[in-house]
Amino acid sequence: MPLGSVLLVLLAAVTHASWNLLAKRAAHAGAAFLFWSGLFACAFYAPWAGWLIAAGGIAWNGAMMSCIAASALIHLLYSLALQKGYRVADLSVVYPIARGSGPLLSSLAAFVVFAESPGPLRLLGLLAVVGGILLIATDGRLARLARSESRPGVVWGGATGG
Repeated sequence: MPLGSVLLVLLAAVTHASWNLLAKRAAHAGAAFLFWSGLFACAFYAPWAGWLIAAGGIAWNGAMMSCIAASALIHLLYSLALQKGYRVADLSVVYPIARGSGPLLSSLAAFVVFAESPGPLRLLGLLAVVGGILLIATDGRLARLARSESRPGVVWGGATGG
């Protein structure tokens, strides 16, 4: 892999982790944090979006506007669920469950909706990823998930992943 690609992946990882740490620390701020971080993101991407619009790289039509609106709504629900999870539970529970439930749910949807047959090796891989996420979220003590104090983190982490 080219060095530039590796550096971009590392930058994305650091940015992602930093944002989630900030989100946890600002969990008490709730919607205000989401508003200001969203405004910052819009301001950051505005020059690029403006260039795309000026260059004719975006086809503005009803379908495009519907996709933008749907994406914005889904992202808002995701952000609200994540903030709620960070407000009521530990980052070490909410974050891994949120990250791990997405691949699990998308795989299950592929099996059910698209009738994909994953094969034993792919199922083993999926179980390894989900098992690893659960081990991370519980410090290796899976019985912690059954405790009432862990439930809010699991529920809101799962809602975020969903």
